[in-house]
Amino acid sequence: MLSKKTFSHICVTDLDGTLLNIDHTISDQNWEALKMLGEANVCRVAATGRSLYSLKKVVSSDTPFDYIVFSTGAGVMNWLTQEIILTRHISKDQIEVTFNKLLKLNEDFMFHAPIPENHHFLAVRGKGLPDFYRRIGFYQEFGLEWDHKTALPWKEGTQFLVVADERETNLYAQLISLLYPLKVIRTTSPIDHKSLWIEIFSTEVSKGSAVEYLLDLLSIKKENLMVIGNDYNDTDMLQLTDNAYVTSNAPEELTGKYQVVADYNNHGFAEAVKHWLKTIY
Repeated sequence: MLSKKTFSHICVTDLDGTLLNIDHTISDQNWEALKMLGEANVCRVAATGRSLYSLKKVVSSDTPFDYIVFSTGAGVMNWLTQEIILTRHISKDQIEVTFNKLLKLNEDFMFHAPIPENHHFLAVRGKGLPDFYRRIGFYQEFGLEWDHKTALPWKEGTQFLVVADERETNLYAQLISLLYPLKVIRTTSPIDHKSLWIEIFSTEVSKGSAVEYLLDLLSIKKENLMVIGNDYNDTDMLQLTDNAYVTSNAPEELTGKYQVVADYNNHGFAEAVKHWLKTIY
């Protein structure tokens, strides 16, 4: 484990739609920006909605990160040692209540196993939307389809994921009220880039809360934090700092509130890093 005093500053980036381009790779410019941060004594953190299994499909062990916030903040890993240093799960009682409430809504949803096996899931069909089946297809070998009889396969879990039509504009607010005190987070489908995905986690889970955990762990002040993202599930961490950036492909709600850089296919991450480093050195 690195010393808590190792880093003077910390840079946190979302992955899909921010650091990764449309091919789910890191451009040469963004890779060089990550290396530049390391040379400047800045802790490099990727904060993603992906599970560890999904994450390792798009980044390699030599990708220059120091820590990974994964599953939207339900877990944190020391990337250099590959040690999971934080996990947050939904309890058995909360799982049963939430599962039954979601069933009554007739929405498509998935229930995910505990970390680190949370790429395994139980799929529950409601409306049977195309994006629901596309997501099942991506992880077909890890999915179980619920038959309305079988008991839930895990006593605790990482999250529920509701896949809904983009026109169901009231569903997010409805779920916040219905599932309180669980954390309900809105995001956009990374598959069709339009469907509404709503993630449901343990109360304390968010990218922002995981970033605060790292700030405390590493004894870094918030004024020495920089964040860049592109979607609604980045909001909690963007709100932590005045050094907050979004790529131009972000929704208008975010581009109207934070500093805007180039889109994810035009090295917006590198642009934000260079701008921020000029303000601190």
